[in-house]
Amino acid sequence: IQNILAHYKKIVNDEQKIVDSFYSIASQYNNIQLKIICKFLPLNVRAVLEERSSRYLDIFAYDGISNSVRVNNKEEKQLKNLVFTMNLLDLKQEILEFVFQSLFYSLS
Repeated sequence: IQNILAHYKKIVNDEQKIVDSFYSIASQYNNIQLKIICKFLPLNVRAVLEERSSRYLDIFAYDGISNSVRVNNKEEKQLKNLVFTMNLLDLKQEILEFVFQSLFYSLS
C-alpha cells in the first residue's frame, strides 16, 4: 500500500495516469484487496477514479445497483449542491445590496 500511495503522490495532477495506474493495480489484486487499497487512496485520487474509471465503480457497486444509477445520483447531488450554492450567492447579493442601500441612505 505504501508503494501505491507513493506512486499516486507522484502523479497526483495527471488524471489519465491515475486511471491507467488503477487499471494496472486492479489487474494484480482481487476486489476485496482493491477495496482495502482504495480506502487508503487520497481523496482527490478517489474522486478522479469515481469520475473516470468504470473498474473503480464496479468494485464499489452495491448489491445490483448499476453504475448508471450511481452516476445519476452523483449528478443529482452535484446539481443540488450547485442550486444551494447559487441560493447562497443570491442571499449574499441581497445582503450586500441592503448594506449598500443602508449606507447610501445614511450618507444622504
